[in-house]
Amino acid sequence: MSGLVKRVWQGADPGCPAGTFTETHPLAPSNAKLTARAIIWATDALCRYDT
Repeated sequence: MSGLVKRVWQGADPGCPAGTFTETHPLAPSNAKLTARAIIWATDALCRYDT
């Protein structure tokens, strides 16, 4: 199983107020702990195998 890799970038300007930032993707917003696909997989697995 391969995971989504989000790179962390740092601006070349040392005075940049942002400092570092990460790439964004529709499946994994910047503040997400899990991707949308992982949440769907987990809830589907709970529905199928929770007895």
